[in-house]
Amino acid sequence: MISAATCDAFVKIAVPDETVGCVRYATFPGVPMLTTSKLSRLVAHQQGITNPEEHGLYLIAEGFESCLGSSEFPILVHEQLKKEKKPHLFAYKRHEAKIAWPRAAIS
Repeated sequence: MISAATCDAFVKIAVPDETVGCVRYATFPGVPMLTTSKLSRLVAHQQGITNPEEHGLYLIAEGFESCLGSSEFPILVHEQLKKEKKPHLFAYKRHEAKIAWPRAAIS
């Protein structure tokens, strides 16, 4: 298990704005025991998203999107992928949204 001492201080999350057609980035503390459910609530609140039940926290890696489970720990997923040197991106988006993520955005 990854300890708090080894975790990055922050995790970056892409938040697509479909009304404007852009992607904003939000940075949150990399707290090891912060679940997907809690982090999703933080993102929705900070970004003023009024229908968070239609959104989810997704991991984009190796050309695929996968919605993280509510009890997963995004920072631990991030640290594991970083350790394996696998480019990835977290995105908080509508479940129905189809977004073509540029390769440059995934690091």
